[in-house]
Amino acid sequence: MVTHEGFSKQMLDYWGAPIERPLAISRLKRASKELRYDNEPGRRFLREVEQALGIERNRIRRVHWELFQEGLYQWVIRLTATAPNLNRSLCLIVAKNAGRFSKVCRKEWELLSVLHQRNSEQVVRPFGAFEIPLDGDRPVELVAYFTEWLHGFTELGLDKDHKFAMVGIEDVNFMNAQQSDEIRFGILELLATLFEPETGSALLDVEVNSGDFLISLSGGNPRIRLIAARLLRTGLSPAGFLRGVLRPMGAHADKDVFLHPSEPMETVEALVRGLSRALGGRSKAVAFLEKAYKKEIRSGAPCPSGHFDWPEFEMALEAIRL
Repeated sequence: MVTHEGFSKQMLDYWGAPIERPLAISRLKRASKELRYDNEPGRRFLREVEQALGIERNRIRRVHWELFQEGLYQWVIRLTATAPNLNRSLCLIVAKNAGRFSKVCRKEWELLSVLHQRNSEQVVRPFGAFEIPLDGDRPVELVAYFTEWLHGFTELGLDKDHKFAMVGIEDVNFMNAQQSDEIRFGILELLATLFEPETGSALLDVEVNSGDFLISLSGGNPRIRLIAARLLRTGLSPAGFLRGVLRPMGAHADKDVFLHPSEPMETVEALVRGLSRALGGRSKAVAFLEKAYKKEIRSGAPCPSGHFDWPEFEMALEAIRL
């Protein structure tokens, strides 16, 4: 049995404009009703659900599709499967067309698979990518994949003043300046854990207002999870990595977006914590950062941070070293 919720609702972006749909979502709804055990596409789909839930050979009795969120290229669906002694949810990401958006969707699945291996605690766990067939005058197949459903987390966004907000709830919860800096600390630390020193690989291109992060404030301290990724840079030197995480990551409301704390001491501490995990120890992280900023100073390159310069960064690193 297949049921649906929210598919008739028009989703809006942050500015209240309807989000474009290159394919009518009604086609996805019709296709979902055909995903049963008695046909090959349905069997493949339900086997993916079983595998993601870890219930192989436990036949699923009911699947509920709830349109939870929507982006430029994907629908985000909360899929709840019911089987004997089980009722559990997964997050289903479905590309909104069979061309470029499906390619983006598959690439994102590949990147999340890599990043989850680097930090399984803070990067959402993705499951196998597959195709959902849509009938019609022009039959197509949409790339989709599952991730774990993160209970208690909601979408993180930025307001016009670059304060963070929990936007995946009816009553938007806006953060003050101190809370926003704590969140920037958490994001920077997370990005630093994802650096891979052998290949110089790092995630340096993220977009808060595209739904890249979820947050939970239960317990008082922000817990941040990465749920989307579009590009991994490789071949980065220590200086290239440092420059990349301190530079603006896009713009919002005509201002550059910086995802590191405003204080150099907090920025350095976040980097040291994250790189300690990536490099295998705090002393290695400090040495890495020292090598990075000294190369930048010798080159005469200005610090890309919007909050401090290289001498302030150096003083903060020296204080942490002591």
